Amino acid sequence: MSPILPFTVVGLVGVLIPFYNIHIALLSLKKKELSKIQSEFEHLETTLDEVLTKPDDQLSDQSAGAITLRIFSLQVRERRIRAAQEWPIDIGFISKLMGLCLVPLAARYLPEILSRLSS
Repeated sequence: MSPILPFTVVGLVGVLIPFYNIHIALLSLKKKELSKIQSEFEHLETTLDEVLTKPDDQLSDQSAGAITLRIFSLQVRERRIRAAQEWPIDIGFISKLMGLCLVPLAARYLPEILSRLSS
């Protein structure tokens, strides 16, 4: 075992733990916002149903149109929130970080493994 390995592990954990905490916070905010949109959508849907069940002489095209536009706006907002990233960093960053840690380990142990296999 390399004496540098424990420091490498502590360094990796020290770098990745804050990102995980941010991920949890972003995920919580995303779920909260989607829940709020869902409840508002259900309210608008019942309001639209009430407007559309009125007799034709009482039907207001403006109110039905305004509700429809608000529903469309909610759908666009929901789509944008669902597409929002849940991790504050790019996955490429993590793969590069893991590569930086694994290359020295592989360079250290790969010649030993190959020499044992060839013997």
